Amino acid sequence: MSRLTGIEPKERDLKWAVWYLIIEAACKKMALPVPDPEEVYEELQMLPTAFIEKIRAILGLTSDQYLVVGFDEVGVLDSVHKFFDIDNFRGRIGPYYNFFGIVRILCELPHFFPIIVGKCEGLNVRNYLDQASIEEHLEKSTFKNTPVSSVLCHRDFSINHLSELLLEYADGVPGLIVGAVSVLLKYVAATPNVSFTRESIESILSDPTNAEKCVAPYYLSRLEGLSDTRKVTMKKLILSHLYYSAYVFDLLTDFGLYRREYSKPGEREMCQVSIPKLLACFLETQLETDTLSALLFRTIRAQPVHFLHESRCRVLEGFVATKFYLSLALRRYENSLLSTLSQLSLVWSRMNLEFPTDSASFHVMPSIHFQEASEEQEGASGKRTTFGPNEWERIVAEELPYNKIYIPMHATSNGPDILFKLREHINNETLLVGIACKGRWSSRGLGWDDILDEIGKFMIPVFEQVLSKNQNIHCMLIILSTKLAYNVAAELNQTSRCYTPGNKLPQGIDIPERCELVILCEEDVENFIGKSILSGLREAFTLTDNPSLKVIENPVLKDMVLSLDQMSRKRLS
Repeated sequence: MSRLTGIEPKERDLKWAVWYLIIEAACKKMALPVPDPEEVYEELQMLPTAFIEKIRAILGLTSDQYLVVGFDEVGVLDSVHKFFDIDNFRGRIGPYYNFFGIVRILCELPHFFPIIVGKCEGLNVRNYLDQASIEEHLEKSTFKNTPVSSVLCHRDFSINHLSELLLEYADGVPGLIVGAVSVLLKYVAATPNVSFTRESIESILSDPTNAEKCVAPYYLSRLEGLSDTRKVTMKKLILSHLYYSAYVFDLLTDFGLYRREYSKPGEREMCQVSIPKLLACFLETQLETDTLSALLFRTIRAQPVHFLHESRCRVLEGFVATKFYLSLALRRYENSLLSTLSQLSLVWSRMNLEFPTDSASFHVMPSIHFQEASEEQEGASGKRTTFGPNEWERIVAEELPYNKIYIPMHATSNGPDILFKLREHINNETLLVGIACKGRWSSRGLGWDDILDEIGKFMIPVFEQVLSKNQNIHCMLIILSTKLAYNVAAELNQTSRCYTPGNKLPQGIDIPERCELVILCEEDVENFIGKSILSGLREAFTLTDNPSLKVIENPVLKDMVLSLDQMSRKRLS
């Protein structure tokens, strides 16, 4: 739309200008010469059916194929409308009223699907579909003269169920929704009398071949042409998506990703990058040799959309969780922190420290899981908690499988930032591990009061509710802080230390039976995280207790990606 201008022989006719712009774009796409505007005008006689037939002929599309036309940068109408004869309709919205009237007429023709994108003063235009819009599309689209909703849905699988599933896999991206529906309709044509269920549709859309059919027209050419530098940038974007609700504008054009409007009461409207599950399903198969990318995409694929769009997982805990996962999943990878833990703790040294890396395990048990908050009433502080202080028996038994690292979706005051379970097969022992990731800086290091608080909300209740009833379960709390207070560092004597039952902490607190407290010294944290990354995180924590990726400097985020990438590439077969 940025090239929109008056075209002879009807220079001030907006509809003719839009039509000819589409014809021009179609010819350029097919590497065909652009026809003379006066000849085209005479041929079409401004008839919508003749126009659509012309476009289909240029693109080589049959009448039963979807024609998807994207209108980008429609905000240009704010400035160019003065060159056209525009209806005077409610001030600034006038040119958009005319424009949508033009598109609306085309929408009445079979298999025409417009995508409208742009930011403008006169109108708020969104480039994604919500569930109600998807349902409307399913009801109005036809397949062999029957509404698509009637073809794909039935009494036990309603249009509401289907639209919810399409939203989850396509994340509101119109072209992906059209592609997914097309794949399902082809399945119907090949399999008469099929009766869809949620599980069968998930299986169809998750199939790499079908995912590629949905994704290729919109993403493939851009992604295949990425340089190594831009691939690193792509991973930065994905980390942003996983670790925090980051708003990334300059990457949209490079990767062809879509943006979603995102706002909260009292906040200005922002844009958020969308990474749909269909894209993740496709890229997962393309990046099988890239462990880090595969891990990130499988995580996206495994989670409902709202988990990722609303996640408040902090950058530090997300980075630490990913490093722990890669350390445990990449067999025989030499990691100084895991070696330190084995030297400090006899219980840790007995555990099986190899997470499975085969595809099936990833699909069944996503590696990093953002645990949704319970429907617990908000406390006096107004903050939701991820779980209650008296739920540890249920969490250990039911909510925390082996070989899966959990990060609470919302920050919690009732437990550590990261949770996982390890198993020792010979004696059937279990080690419940909690990691408290504490962001501190030079003038405010982590003190003993902070450490005792972590003990009180994790180790003590776990002992009382779980360990006292099961002799085969052990508990370990790891304190990982970007900076320690002077008295804590002095007590450790600049080395990591493991406190076991019988040891007393400086505050006189006893460690419960079958529990261990590991406090990592700053040198071990620096070796695990990386010197430049640790310095950048400390700087970010001086500004806010919960820094987003907008606060963290770009070189630091790049170092985080390269650090994780280097780990994944050291994998031994």
